Parts: sequence; structure tokens; C-alpha cells
Amino acid sequence: MTIAQIVTRITAATGITDAATINEAISAAGYAASNWYGKIWWWMRGEATFALVADQAEYNLRLVDANGAEAAAAVAPDLWGTTAVYFDDDWAMEPISKDQYEQNTTILTLTATASPVQYTIWAEPPIIGFWPTPNSTDDVNIKYIKRHSKIDTVSDPSSTDAALIVPAEFHRGIYVDGATWLLNHETLDPAKLEDSRSFMDAMQRMSRAEPLYFDIRSSEDKFPDAKIGMFPHDRRVLINQCTILIENPQTP
Repeated sequence: MTIAQIVTRITAATGITDAATINEAISAAGYAASNWYGKIWWWMRGEATFALVADQAEYNLRLVDANGAEAAAAVAPDLWGTTAVYFDDDWAMEPISKDQYEQNTTILTLTATASPVQYTIWAEPPIIGFWPTPNSTDDVNIKYIKRHSKIDTVSDPSSTDAALIVPAEFHRGIYVDGATWLLNHETLDPAKLEDSRSFMDAMQRMSRAEPLYFDIRSSEDKFPDAKIGMFPHDRRVLINQCTILIENPQTP
């Protein structure tokens, strides 16, 4: 369904015509589904890629575009948190604390640049900082968890149907029935929806529909061409606060 179709059905069920009120109820139903007891649904997982900018260590993850600049065409405007950060060769970077990142960049007073091996994320909206500071325009891939955006068709033109991240087959139970129940009970508290039979039926159907999900980044994943008795995949290693690329000496 589109937002307009959902609004039409809610109006028919409740008699409420105020768009702002209906938007709030739809948002609350979406929040309830996406934050249900801390569960990370399969439809909340996303991937994005952007290019590093030489000599730039920090990026706003909700605003960065494919070229590493801040722009309207952001690659992950719905990002909530990350699960993995890695280069195109599947070399995963190590997550570190903000304190460790600041120690690396200030106490070590590192002036040289290299391909990053570590990263940290802080603030809201989330900022990612790479260490060492990138010295090239390599692409970085991010696996992340999506947040459910606020639905606001009245004052926010960027609030589009893409904000409805719950799969379409569950739109009626989550967005229509959930928002209708909230409005009929004069509440916008997402937690109250556990008392809505229709909403809970949709949540149970969604639980049964969830596919198996594997995201185990084993050594075989990181080094896909590695074989017993053969040279390993190209890899980046940290030596004396800088990174170097060790290339596989064996030709295909």
C-alpha cells in the first residue's frame, strides 16, 4: 500500500480526517513493529556503499552520498546502527570505542594517512570516523540496521512511501489496523498495540514468514580465494600505526 491508501482506509474506519493525527498513528504502528522487544527483523537490514575521500576521516552516515559528500541523495538515510564495515575485497574493519579513536588520532598524533583498519560510530545522527585517515577513494561497504522514519506528509515532503519499511503483505495488519486501533483507543503509545488482536496477528504472521538469516563473516568469507596449501587473499595489515597491502604473489 501507499501512504495515501493507508490514510484512506484509516479515515474510513475511524472517521478521522486530520492528516497530521493519522500520520502520527501510522508512525506509532511502524515504531511498534520495528522496535518489538528489540527484535531485528529481516526487513530492517540494509546495505550501502560510499567512496572515501582522501584526507577525510569522518562522515555523517545519514547524509553521505555515493561520492563521500553530504547530499540529498544519501545512500543510507534510514540508518540506525551498523553491523559491519568492509572494503570491496571483503576485508572487514575493526570497530573500536570513541575513546580509542580519539586516542589514536590525538595522543598518537598520527599525521600519515593509509587505508583504514578501524572505525567508530558516535552521535545522533551517526558519525563514522575511520582510522588511519583514508589516503584514497576506496569504496566502503556498510551493513546496517534501518530505523522506521516518522510519517509526516503534512510538513515533510521527504516523507514518501519508501518510509513504509514493513513488507507490503503486512501493511494492513500493521499500518492500517494498528493505527486504527490506536486512534479508536485515543492513544499513540506503540506499546499499547500488544492489546490489538489484528496487530498481534500480523506480528505473528511476520514471525512465521521470517527467512533464515546468516551473516557469519568467517575467514573463508573474508578471504574467498584462500585454499589449503595456497597463498591467502590480499590483505591489509597494521604496521607502526600505518597500513600496508600485502598482495597475493600467486598469479591466477
